[in-house]
Amino acid sequence: MLDKITMKIPEKSFPIDKLESYAIRGNGTFVGSFRGFRINQDIDGFRISGSIPKYVNGNNVKAVNRHKEREAFERLEEETGVSLKEAEVYQLEVGDTLPVRNPPALYMQSWGGYGKYKLDSISDGESVYLRTKSRVFIGYDKGLEIAPKILPESFGDRYGLRLEWRALKGVKRVFGHFPSPFELTERDVHYGLIERWQNEYFKIPKETRTLVDMNNLSPSDLERALAIQGLKTLGLTCVQSFIEQGQKSGDIHRRNSSRMKALVKDMLKTDKLTVTAPLTEEVDNLVRSYR
Repeated sequence: MLDKITMKIPEKSFPIDKLESYAIRGNGTFVGSFRGFRINQDIDGFRISGSIPKYVNGNNVKAVNRHKEREAFERLEEETGVSLKEAEVYQLEVGDTLPVRNPPALYMQSWGGYGKYKLDSISDGESVYLRTKSRVFIGYDKGLEIAPKILPESFGDRYGLRLEWRALKGVKRVFGHFPSPFELTERDVHYGLIERWQNEYFKIPKETRTLVDMNNLSPSDLERALAIQGLKTLGLTCVQSFIEQGQKSGDIHRRNSSRMKALVKDMLKTDKLTVTAPLTEEVDNLVRSYR
């Protein structure tokens, strides 16, 4: 479930000869890269930042389990020759990519901000951020992000909705101390992070909306979409009752009554409208059952 983490190794120096590229900054400090990780050498130690799934699999489309995470830290120690036992994680991201039936933007259009979390929608809703000064919850279209590469075969014809919770500050407040990377792979801690990710997702208010598909929308499509929205506002039962009462009173001819009922039935078959409630339920179930 871990993705990108940033940790500091106090009073240690990263072996500069291990770096794939680097730039000297002076006073014994430098910045460089190693196996996809960014290395910052400071006077009082060095910082290392990068994605664990990318280090393991070459990409972060899917999370790796806690055993693979631990193996990754052990491998990093072996390859660098630096012990991470005393490393202090002060930023972390947890998340995964969920296989969904529809384009991810549709699922996130119902999201709203809450409390200190301010909502920011980017690229027509393809990425949605809920931010505070120290935390971020983000949803985005993973397939679009990695294009022209494609999602793994396990996704089949599904889209990839990426959900991440990022602790940019306050990691010490969450754990009571700065955890080591190995501590994050312990069973209770690992499942605690999954639960926090789940809880942060379920805090997001999700309003039921009716969305209009604007792709190749014709004037008649728009007219029908607006009519359907009116139908949903009044309620199908209420509209049907109006028609039946009109027929019984003689205000609506029986032939027109039949046409009206057929029109209402036909309206509900349009593919230009999407109600977000079933979409929300789909993702809710995926997040709730995540392990």
